Amino acid sequence: MPEYTIINKNVNITDDFFLYPYYIFRVNVIFKRPFMKPKKIENIIYVDLFREVALIGKEFPQLIKISTTSERVIPSTVSPERAESLVITASEDWARKTKMIWSVPQVEIIDKIQAYRIYYIKKEKKGEYILDSLTLTKKKLK
Repeated sequence: MPEYTIINKNVNITDDFFLYPYYIFRVNVIFKRPFMKPKKIENIIYVDLFREVALIGKEFPQLIKISTTSERVIPSTVSPERAESLVITASEDWARKTKMIWSVPQVEIIDKIQAYRIYYIKKEKKGEYILDSLTLTKKKLK
């Protein structure tokens, strides 16, 4: 069975589950300031590889490796090049919205890794639902 890197939070592999694809990027955003040295800020950005969305994260997550069948993995619809483009755009937008800058910031990709988020399929008397391993939110299956 192939090995997959997963975000290690509330992981219980004994349950029925599927893996949702992400790229996790660590980037430096560098922007110029008038009459001062350039400022460098490190950011974490998650790219949802199914919905093609980049999200600013708070910290680089703890990761673990698991072995499972490829049938449990949702396939990615985003190429690595497109993911990097989404990261650069999200970083530039973040810098413009949160910092008073007048020029386009420079974005350096320090690190990237493909990781998966686990969703569990749970059964109760009221029916089946999907449980998000990160937020522990439930979504009822129809």
